Amino acid sequence: MHLPLHRLVRPVVLFLVASAAFAAQRGPRTTPIADEPWAPPTWSSLAADARKALNRYSDSTAYEAARADTAFEARQWHYASDSVDVVALVLRPRAAGRHPAIVYCRGSYIQQGQAASFLPLFHRLARAGYFVVAPQYRGSEGGAGRDDMGGADVEDVLAAIRLVAARPDVQHDAIYLYGESRGGMMTFQAIRDGAPVRAAATVGAFTDLDTLFRGDERSAGMATKIWPDYEARSKEIAYRRSAARWADRLRVPLLLLHGGDDSGVRPRQSERLDAELTRVGTPHELLIVPGGSHTLGERSAYRDSLVVSWFRVHAP
Repeated sequence: MHLPLHRLVRPVVLFLVASAAFAAQRGPRTTPIADEPWAPPTWSSLAADARKALNRYSDSTAYEAARADTAFEARQWHYASDSVDVVALVLRPRAAGRHPAIVYCRGSYIQQGQAASFLPLFHRLARAGYFVVAPQYRGSEGGAGRDDMGGADVEDVLAAIRLVAARPDVQHDAIYLYGESRGGMMTFQAIRDGAPVRAAATVGAFTDLDTLFRGDERSAGMATKIWPDYEARSKEIAYRRSAARWADRLRVPLLLLHGGDDSGVRPRQSERLDAELTRVGTPHELLIVPGGSHTLGERSAYRDSLVVSWFRVHAP
């Protein structure tokens, strides 16, 4: 997509304004409560559900290669988000210097014991030169609080960005957001709420909750489990989580990836946001991968290469 100069300059100006505003919001804590080594277990030691999750994106060979790569250090952060302590997974380069960073927003709801399944993904991003941080959201992987699937837990993403931005080994004007499925929705909300990121990418994200529920009975059936008061608050819940309804507040370059055969979150979710972003003039691209599944797990290396290319195009 080729854009006129004034439409390329505007996001940079907005990025600088957002960075200043975001910095002003920082509380006193700019370091994690705890920063501990994270030692993913051997493949043979992984629980069956963790292996199943990992196999959607990678295999045992890539997993063990990531685990053995001494160029990077795996860490686990416990950090404050509002009034709760939550967990983030980290893979950082050991090489000296300042590195661009990716804050990765995973999909799904509450998870326990699934952390190791993300290691090959983090390794791909780290090998591309990035400091990788993945908030696990409140209520997951030992974190406190309750996951509201796009409610107060969006602060978990914003707080992680603040921690990254305060690090001396991170290039502060080169922080990016990458969200998958539910994590795409979290990415949109974080941008709306002022996250000072240079660019963002999503894969398999939903952009209108009501339309998602009308087209997917399984997702609709989860509504009252996630939000017990859903019947009384359905309009409010849907609006907050539906980026297509407030696309004018998404003012960073966006890459929208979607699998053409995604039967859960159908491609029209990204197509609708694409139309709205075109209307308001936000630099973006939409790529629907023919035959691709939800989150493109079967083509994960290709998917991640597209994301890295997008971030490099929008580097400082």
